[in-house]
Amino acid sequence: MKYFSTDKDEQGRPAPRGEIWVRGANVIPGYYKNEEKTKETFTEDGWLKSGDVGMIVPGSHALKIIDRVKNIFKLSQGEYVAPDKLEQAYKTVRGISDIFIYGDSTKSCLIGVLYSEEPDLKKIASEVGFTGSMQEMCENEAIKKWFVTALSEKCKELGLKGFERVVKIHLTPESFEKQDLLTTTFKTKRNEAQQHFKQYLDQMYVGLD
Repeated sequence: MKYFSTDKDEQGRPAPRGEIWVRGANVIPGYYKNEEKTKETFTEDGWLKSGDVGMIVPGSHALKIIDRVKNIFKLSQGEYVAPDKLEQAYKTVRGISDIFIYGDSTKSCLIGVLYSEEPDLKKIASEVGFTGSMQEMCENEAIKKWFVTALSEKCKELGLKGFERVVKIHLTPESFEKQDLLTTTFKTKRNEAQQHFKQYLDQMYVGLD
């Protein structure tokens, strides 16, 4: 994942990065009657692997969580993508209420599923000269193109890498919450979302590298 304990910041100061492990009297010894899960989560000498990627902030020695181990995936050219980070960034695009970013390991680009609340979507539809029902707006190619352009502009604005740009999107007429695709902390259930939107994900990748 290209995180190393030897990492440094832009000023050359040590900024170690890696998975956070914890150990101590306040840490559980393992999972009750679940040896497989215990072996997956704990090292042989008792360290609990949190699954969070952390960084020691230079100067303050504070520990900052910057990523999740399991939410990282790799594209065909070897680039690692952190979808949680990108989704938080792209949620700042006007009209986007929910977003799920997906990348196939055999492809070199990202695609996404978006939800926009009806009042916001109507405003965008009027800008591209379209009127219709919620379903019709979600299927309209001009509206989809508007979002792809807005995402591309946000990618440039934030200084994201080229492979982090979303090149194609599907608009869903219902919120992720209504489709039971959010956790209790309002994070996307990635595996469930992938299966739920599989038909559209496969369609979007047709013709893409």
